[in-house]
Amino acid sequence: MDDPHGPTRIMPPDPMPQRQRQGTGSPDDFRLRDVQRAAGAEHEVLGEICEIGEGVNAGTAYLAQRRSSMQLEVLRLVQDGSSIDVLGVIGEGTANTEDVCPNCAAPIRAGVRFCGNCRANLTTLQMSTIPNSLSVAEWLEAKVEAERHQFQVLGRVDDAAAATGRGQQTGIVALVARAANTVKITTLILERASGGNPAVLGPDQATMLPTLIVSLVERRAEERRRAAPPIVAPAPVATVPSGLPLWAKAAILATSGAALIAAVAWTVSLFSNKRAEPNLQVAADSILTDSIRPDSIPRENDRANVKQAAVGVDWGTLQILSGPRGSMAITVDRKPETRSMIRVAPGRHILSASARGFNRATDTLVVRPGERLTWAPRLEPLPQPPRVEAQPVAPKRAVVDNTCVDASSREDWATARTACEKMASAANGNGVAERTLGNIYERGLGLSRDLSAAATWYAKSASHDDAGGQYRYGLLLRDGKGVGRDEAKAFELFKLSASRGVTEAEFAAGDALDRGAGVGRNRTEAARWYQKAADAGNADAQFALGNLYTKGDGVPKSEPEAIKWYQKAAAQGHAKARRELSWRGIKS
Repeated sequence: MDDPHGPTRIMPPDPMPQRQRQGTGSPDDFRLRDVQRAAGAEHEVLGEICEIGEGVNAGTAYLAQRRSSMQLEVLRLVQDGSSIDVLGVIGEGTANTEDVCPNCAAPIRAGVRFCGNCRANLTTLQMSTIPNSLSVAEWLEAKVEAERHQFQVLGRVDDAAAATGRGQQTGIVALVARAANTVKITTLILERASGGNPAVLGPDQATMLPTLIVSLVERRAEERRRAAPPIVAPAPVATVPSGLPLWAKAAILATSGAALIAAVAWTVSLFSNKRAEPNLQVAADSILTDSIRPDSIPRENDRANVKQAAVGVDWGTLQILSGPRGSMAITVDRKPETRSMIRVAPGRHILSASARGFNRATDTLVVRPGERLTWAPRLEPLPQPPRVEAQPVAPKRAVVDNTCVDASSREDWATARTACEKMASAANGNGVAERTLGNIYERGLGLSRDLSAAATWYAKSASHDDAGGQYRYGLLLRDGKGVGRDEAKAFELFKLSASRGVTEAEFAAGDALDRGAGVGRNRTEAARWYQKAADAGNADAQFALGNLYTKGDGVPKSEPEAIKWYQKAAAQGHAKARRELSWRGIKS
């Protein structure tokens, strides 16, 4: 689920970080200015990635944006600091503009799916024309989440380049970012929303950029090797000393370079009556250095040095197929898991599945870095008790309970709808039956989905003082689904339902007070409702309470208290709570 109250916005980092400003005198400041001078006006240097190479090939990799095309390129500054080598393009930068609607230029904010001015759907509007581009809604959420952790998002790594630097999976987007007040460039990983799971942004644990630069360096070296013309060493010219016999002059003229030295050494040994072999080492040292081709210098140093910076543990992906039984309970390493696709650390994991009427299924899987595994639990039905035949002397007709609630618990939706409509049409109505009908129409159980009909039945249930109906009707009013949006009325219904102990309504009431939706913003009161829901085990409320303690809104600022509630939510599989712990270097 997305951050329920929307994090407090902080000012994004300056385009030129503090360490780059004039007058700091830091080594990074001078190095960046050297790179900018060498790169010229066509490139805007954004920051430093990593060191590459050794000796004469040593250099530093920098991220730059080409001003004419917004492309993100990797530059290498050679050791003398006077020239730049463009290693390649890795993605596309994003202009740091105001958050406005692309259609009408009206202000928009993260967490909003439709523009409040022109009603444009922000989840379908793309940020650029590149394939699989982020939508405006995704970009805003990623940008705000990064700013909460003091990162400035600079652009996106192309899917093809990201696949080279990291085992890229479906729904994963690599963003290039810079930490505030530094010049270091890193990557953030955005897991796009899918299958009902929220979008999650976190740090790249696999150090993608250094690994990607390895491939760029190798490709650049190969291009140079192919383009370089063969270099032929000039033939050394031998001079003939005067005063030598004719046979000695002929020998000198027949030799040159290294052969001359070997011949002289052999001649001296011959006249001194000492047997000696030609000095091959001297001959080799005498070869002109200009005859060595530049591309023959080994480039393994670049590869080894960058790969060393790229050491990290990549994650694996585990997809769980639950089959037709929607009530199946899944645990991974003894922790409940509600998502169908999860990221896990490499190693051994214990998976278990259980469902009513079936034996528990348990398997152990070993996940390798970057590997994607699919687990389909096999549940064997429990043995049925022997059927007892009715006595022939007193046969009894089997009684089938066709009441509304019992039929819905058996997932016999056609029978449930008929029975519920009969109960709801009674003189005084029936709030439970009306709520069940609303659920059938809202989820499309046994018929086509009809949110308008669902809102009608939920409204009747709420009017008959059913706490569950009040909460469900409040959700439709808050989101404007099947009925006109009325956040003020939704908040009143949430309070009525919460006062009768509905945990989800307690969280919804706190969320409304936290965001100021339909009621004046009051985070002290929001914390009170969050606390009630969190104590009852609601993971969303536990995560929201952790956020309040992180910022000190409505409660005293306390990092230990925030971590405690993040850990409680993460233990229930809350993705964003796990990510908050990951930002802090805490394993969940």
